Amino acid sequence: MLKRIVTGAVILLVTTGALAAGYFLGAGWLSAIWGVVAVICVLETEKALGDRLPKGVSVIAAVYAIITCLPYILKAFGTETNLPEDTEYIIAVGFFLVSSAACIISGKKTDSVFFTAFLTVYPVFPLLSVLRLNVLPTENAPHLGLSAIILSFAVASLTDVFAYFCGSKFGKRKLVPKVSPNKTVEGAVGGLLGGIIGAAAAYVLFEVFGILDLGIRLGSSIWIYAIAGIFGSVFTQTGDLIASMVKRSVNIKDYSRILGSHGGFMDRFDGTMMSASLVYAVIAIALG
Repeated sequence: MLKRIVTGAVILLVTTGALAAGYFLGAGWLSAIWGVVAVICVLETEKALGDRLPKGVSVIAAVYAIITCLPYILKAFGTETNLPEDTEYIIAVGFFLVSSAACIISGKKTDSVFFTAFLTVYPVFPLLSVLRLNVLPTENAPHLGLSAIILSFAVASLTDVFAYFCGSKFGKRKLVPKVSPNKTVEGAVGGLLGGIIGAAAAYVLFEVFGILDLGIRLGSSIWIYAIAGIFGSVFTQTGDLIASMVKRSVNIKDYSRILGSHGGFMDRFDGTMMSASLVYAVIAIALG
């Protein structure tokens, strides 16, 4: 337990440092750091799928993740690529076709094409949400993207923490035992509470102290933030369940051991990227 807490504290400090880099050094550095995380997550997912995919797909997957993230990273540094909108979808189709061809040529089973399709969408597109948030229009709110990312991370992080401790201390009723046998209803409720607290912390940061600015008025009401925390927590826990479903289907506990007892980057950010997806969708709709 102590080792897990220490490792968690280190991860928190590094994450805080990355967010601070986005504030003090510019959005480009935060996007670059997240781009590295995205590539690692894709490679962890590809490795988890193992022999369900043909050999060599790891290289293709890494290239796919880099090419997909690069335009957003360059834009965050102030360099326009002049690529057409939704280029990532074109890249995704290309990756799927190339990887599917590799499955067919290598004589893999039909389900390999399904896993290729899965890898095409997940985790790349949820991960892209953070990069998309980081390059949102900033005319009226210079820190819009960073503020939205902080909100996403706060909700997701505290959801994970409260779900873990409430599940460990009070968990009795299984939530979805066939997908994740260790997750409980009590842990899920604790996660919802954590999401609300995370959103409340963002409220205090943005609305009370005026540090940064979400740029989109949420009525300046803590109740609006609380609702955001609840939905953000639901998306976070859904992302965690999706990741658990993948791990259970391939019979592994963690995506990797790069973060020690906390598993891999996918194990840490599976919920965050889903929370960011929700925040991005809401802000994109609000901006019209």
